[in-house]
Amino acid sequence: AIAVLAEAPATPWNNLLLKELAERTRTTMSVRLLSQKRAKPAPLDVMNYTQLHQFFLSLSLDRAPDARLPHEMVALRQTLGLACRDAFASISSAPSRLQEDVADTLRAMGLAVREEARDPLSGYSIDILLPAPAPEALGDT
Repeated sequence: AIAVLAEAPATPWNNLLLKELAERTRTTMSVRLLSQKRAKPAPLDVMNYTQLHQFFLSLSLDRAPDARLPHEMVALRQTLGLACRDAFASISSAPSRLQEDVADTLRAMGLAVREEARDPLSGYSIDILLPAPAPEALGDT
């Protein structure tokens, strides 16, 4: 929802909704962190980190993400961002039968195929990655 609002025009209504969503997220996270401090704190697990990473990625779609977010949320992204990305990238994935069939077909066509490649910035697994064509293969455009 925040990513959708981040792409929407900066109208007073959209700004109000974005502020409300950010406040609710911040409140929920603050309550959790405070409750962890009272008892023996339970560390965030891998799934918590991966969800935060996806949230941070959605924020990156905004043209000026930090300008429209509460300071605490920006600080949280700066503090945990890399750990969240690493946790997200650590989740293993396996190709489906259809993906294997498509990769085999592409190889039969003489293409170099790389399966389950990781995007270094987002951490997302790319099912099938084909190398960029050499400039001379593109011809005159």
